[in-house]
Amino acid sequence: MLEHLKTLKLRTFEKLSQTKLIKSGTTVLAFKCKDGIIAAGDLRASYPGYEMSEYCKVERLSEFSVIAAAGTVACIQELYETMSGAIRTIEKAIGEDIHIDGQACFLRSILRDNFKEFGVMSEMLDYSASPFICGYNPMSGSFHIFRYDGAGAMYESDNYISLGSGSRLATAILDDQWALDISLEDGAFLAVRAISRASRDLYTSPPALYPVTVSIITSSGIQELTPKETLQMAWTIFIRDMQRRGDNDRMSYFWDNISNPPSGNYKKKKRG
Repeated sequence: MLEHLKTLKLRTFEKLSQTKLIKSGTTVLAFKCKDGIIAAGDLRASYPGYEMSEYCKVERLSEFSVIAAAGTVACIQELYETMSGAIRTIEKAIGEDIHIDGQACFLRSILRDNFKEFGVMSEMLDYSASPFICGYNPMSGSFHIFRYDGAGAMYESDNYISLGSGSRLATAILDDQWALDISLEDGAFLAVRAISRASRDLYTSPPALYPVTVSIITSSGIQELTPKETLQMAWTIFIRDMQRRGDNDRMSYFWDNISNPPSGNYKKKKRG
């Protein structure tokens, strides 16, 4: 009987190991600004043979915090649901809010417990998520960004982080253009620019076609930019690239066919 159960478990595991899981691939990032934090991510998820660019990876966790992750979509969704549900339950039980520091420690515990119990199987099935959590602590008046590895090790970033398949390209942009005193407005534009450059990665959706998710965290709460706002930023970057490359044919096409082009001085330059 025991041998039969052992054989059955082995066959089940072999079947699961051959299952093709939907991956988010992705590029997600966060960085500190003069007055807050910018968190952003693209929309692409992939499956062997095709992709879909409609999956939001930056989720609001509380009034002052967001969570984002790269990895297997099902694992990311489970992580988001577990975190948000547990925080609401605990806050209701103790009658107090759990701020970003406590949320970060709680996420570390979830990841460590999961790794201890399912680590080997998760790695073999490629069922994993690499998250970060960032936000504002109204008690201390401070902003924090925490990232994790698959085993639950927690690191706090003093400046910026990027995760996912396009993270190296995004990090190169942040290395070159980020500054601690950057404004929130310029920071939002930098986030879109970084993901635009990261979209050379096949698993990161181009922001000019699929709007980047951008969350702005301040001491007043969280503001989420609209798809129209992030698309305008992406198109501004795209048009600047065409100008820089002297691609006048495509420039003329876009000006003739886009009824509401991005704001800026480009139209004036063309007419002049």
